Amino acid sequence: MSRTDPHKKKPRAPQKTLLIVCEGYTEYAFVTYLKGAYTTRSSGHIHIQNAYGGDPVSIVRVAEKMLASRDFNRCLLVFDSDRMGTTTKPKNIHCDSVKHIIPDPCIENLFLRVLNSKFIPRTTDLCKKEFDKKHLGSHKKTEPATYTILFPKILLEKRRGSITELDQLISIIKNCGW
Repeated sequence: MSRTDPHKKKPRAPQKTLLIVCEGYTEYAFVTYLKGAYTTRSSGHIHIQNAYGGDPVSIVRVAEKMLASRDFNRCLLVFDSDRMGTTTKPKNIHCDSVKHIIPDPCIENLFLRVLNSKFIPRTTDLCKKEFDKKHLGSHKKTEPATYTILFPKILLEKRRGSITELDQLISIIKNCGW
């Protein structure tokens, strides 16, 4: 006689969890779109938190607060390099469980590179103006549906190999960690 019950369910492995803290509304909307496009139910749980603007230190504070209140395996910080100062990683977790992706100088520069624009400015203000003027039209930059129209998955996969930040972001979201 068998000692194990064939009808008894085996215990499930714990699901991977990832916290993504974004600098502002634009980053939040884009990462939300990427999450919808690249994740499946089995890949793990991804929670995206908007830090509502500010410098990298305030984004780290939001991450620390979220990590103290919930249990996440990994944490990803997404912010622009235009207000970069002395950025510290959260103190209450191990350094290898926190990563950051910093588009230089801003997320709009990353968008322009994905869209293969002919003119890509090097300053934040000019990048934002260029992207808003040429590519947004009547769409809202803070709506994830906008990025579905602007960046179809086929385009993202095509440009992914040549843009490091985009490749890192997609692979982290796809794998729910690194």
